[in-house]
Amino acid sequence: MGGGVAIPSVPLKKVLKPLAGDNRAQIQAAIDAVSKLKPDANGHRGAVVLTKGNYKVGGTLFIKASGVVLRGAGQGASATVLIATKKAQHDLIHVKGGASNWKKVSGTTTAITSKQIPVGARSFTVASTKGLKVGMTISVRRTPNKAWIDLLGMGTYGWKNTSYAINHERRITAIAGNKVIVDIPLVDAIDTWATGLLFDSCMSRMFHVQNRNTSGTGHGWAGAQTMFWNVLATDAIRCDASKGSMNWSVGSVGSKKQGTWAPEEPFGYFESHGKPVAIRSLYLAQLADRLGDKAVKAVTIAQQTKGIWNLLNAWAGKGLLASTKPAPPTTCKGIQSGKACCAKSCGVCGGTGCSKLPGGASKCCTGTITNAGKSCAKHPPPCLMP
Repeated sequence: MGGGVAIPSVPLKKVLKPLAGDNRAQIQAAIDAVSKLKPDANGHRGAVVLTKGNYKVGGTLFIKASGVVLRGAGQGASATVLIATKKAQHDLIHVKGGASNWKKVSGTTTAITSKQIPVGARSFTVASTKGLKVGMTISVRRTPNKAWIDLLGMGTYGWKNTSYAINHERRITAIAGNKVIVDIPLVDAIDTWATGLLFDSCMSRMFHVQNRNTSGTGHGWAGAQTMFWNVLATDAIRCDASKGSMNWSVGSVGSKKQGTWAPEEPFGYFESHGKPVAIRSLYLAQLADRLGDKAVKAVTIAQQTKGIWNLLNAWAGKGLLASTKPAPPTTCKGIQSGKACCAKSCGVCGGTGCSKLPGGASKCCTGTITNAGKSCAKHPPPCLMP
C-alpha cells in the first residue's frame, strides 16, 4: 500500500483462556478455524484473542492464511505471556504462505536491453513491450555477472553469480516506446548481501555494515545502499563502502571505527557525525513527501514526530505505553530515566554501555549520577530529580 495506512482493528472470532500444561493445541486449533473463514472486503478473516495469563506453548504455532491475527491482552508480566517450553531452537510463531502465486503470462517474457541499470533506477528498456500494460505486476529478474563478484573480491568466499538471480516484484506505472517505468527503485538482495536498508532513529550497542571476509562461512560484504539515520550506538558505528556502491551514516552518535575484519576498506559517507540532524525520521519525512501529513498521523503517535526516547525509558515495557507519563521536558533539562537526569549529549540516559556514550559515565550512567547526589534544583544535568 506504500505506507501511511493505520493498523486495522480486526474483529475477534475466537477468545481463549490459558490452560494448565501445554496450550499449543488449543491455540493452533483456533488459528486453523479462523483461517477457514471467508475474508471480508478488506481481506480480514478475524482475530484469535488470548486473554491475560501465561500460555505455555510446546512447539511452533503456524499461521498459513492471510487475514488472521493472533492478539494478546495488555502489556507486561500481568498481561498475555507466551512461554516457549520446547527445549530446542525453534520458531515460536511461523507465518507461512502457500505456494508462490507467480504465474508466467504467456508471451510477456522479454529481455532487458539497457546497457546499464544503476542501483535505484526505476526505468529500463526492453526488447518488446508486447503483452505489458500499465498497472500490471511484473517480475524483474536480476542475475549479477562474474565481474561483480570479482569487483567485490567475494569469489574467495564462494559467491557465484548464478546463485544470486533475484526476482523483483514491481508494478508498471508507465510505458514509453520500449521503456518501462516501475513504481519502486531496483536494488539487489541476497542471503549474504542486503541493499536498500534504512536504520531510522534506532538505538543499539552497535551498527555495522562492513566486509566480513571469512567470518562465519565466509559472509563477505554485509550490504550496500544502507542508511544509518540519527542512530545511537553505545559502542561502535562501522559504515564502510564496497566498490561500486555506497553506505551512509547521517546524524549518528557513536564511536566511528574501521571495519573489524577488513580495516583497509574505505569509510562510507558520514555527515553530521556525533550530532543528530533536525529531521528526526527519514522514513516519516519521505512518507510525508509522498502521501502527506495525513499518512504520517495514521501510523504514528505524536511523540514519534518529535522524540520518543524519554517516553520509552519511562515506560520500559511495563504497563501501557499510552498511560505512561514521562517528566515534563522543563523539569529535566537533559534526558531523564527514573530520577536520573543525564546530559543531552548522551542521546539516551543509562542502559548497557552508557559509559561509552558521549559524556561518559559521569553524565550518562544513572548509577553514577545517583551516587553523585546532585539535585536538579541546584545543578544542571547530570543531576537527580526530586
